[in-house]
Amino acid sequence: MHIGCAVIPAAGLGTRLRPATLWIPKEMFPILDTPAIAFGLEEARMSKVARVIVVIHPGKRMLVDFVQNWAKELRASKGEVPEIQFVVQERPLGLGHAVWSAKDAVGEEPFYVLLPDELFFAETPALLALGRNAPASWAALVGTQKVPPDEVHQYGMVGLYEGARVVEVVEKPEPTQAPSNVAMVGRYAFQPRIFDALSEAAPDASGEIQLTDAIRLLLPDGVYAQCLAGERFDIGNPSGWARAAQALARVRRTAAASQSAARS
Repeated sequence: MHIGCAVIPAAGLGTRLRPATLWIPKEMFPILDTPAIAFGLEEARMSKVARVIVVIHPGKRMLVDFVQNWAKELRASKGEVPEIQFVVQERPLGLGHAVWSAKDAVGEEPFYVLLPDELFFAETPALLALGRNAPASWAALVGTQKVPPDEVHQYGMVGLYEGARVVEVVEKPEPTQAPSNVAMVGRYAFQPRIFDALSEAAPDASGEIQLTDAIRLLLPDGVYAQCLAGERFDIGNPSGWARAAQALARVRRTAAASQSAARS
């Protein structure tokens, strides 16, 4: 299954990383020497995406400059790079609203949603893995991993039927109210009908439109889960960011050792 468009929501305020995010966008936080957004952009490129739509906040000029320079350098060195588009989300009204903001740019084609603060280290890019064994007809595909009970309240949790079809979605429940220990982890694929569902979804108590609520409206049309392999890090919080940096250092040491052994 090939999907040629990816949406990267990058308009959030990064409150979990304050005070640092008062001056630098959370997507620009470096994991060692690489800004977080670069990992998402590279994952989209490795997944053969032709267009990347980055949803930004008006105040994130630094992020725009970096993405444009990333595309320019990659084009010069490798010749192929996804087309980059920017969409402005004027107010941070939730992840669902950020995705809805990309409606006109996406058009009438299936598309990925990639959350840049969920970082994966895996042999196969998470977006590519998302579409493996997908049924012929689907409304949404959601990347999942199992999480421990003390982390359930941080995620949209899903209930599954016969292993793959999602029959229940609960946003950040208490462990005793979760339908399972299977969490949605920041990689999605949608048919364009998600925009109708987002239009129908009611704002939550904070006035935000949640993507989880729109996914729930699509359950009758077919929502399927794909367990994603590899290490995953929530780099939107300090501890997750630190663990990701340690893991990246380990990955690079292993790669350097393998290259050295191959030359010997």
